[in-house]
Amino acid sequence: MNVQLKKNSSNMENPTLGREKNIQRPNIDHLVKRIRVQQRKERNINILTTATVISGIAIISYLAL
Repeated sequence: MNVQLKKNSSNMENPTLGREKNIQRPNIDHLVKRIRVQQRKERNINILTTATVISGIAIISYLAL
């Protein structure tokens, strides 16, 4: 009987700890989506910067002729 009581008392404590761990755990899919969105923004900024620099060089070289 003592063994059963110990098992039952330990089972009662563990579910609450398990719930707290699940609540504190971040949503991996959400984090992956945020990373992808950030990478997409950075890629767009890099493309616009490169296009601006190339256009500037083209305009300066055309005016220099």
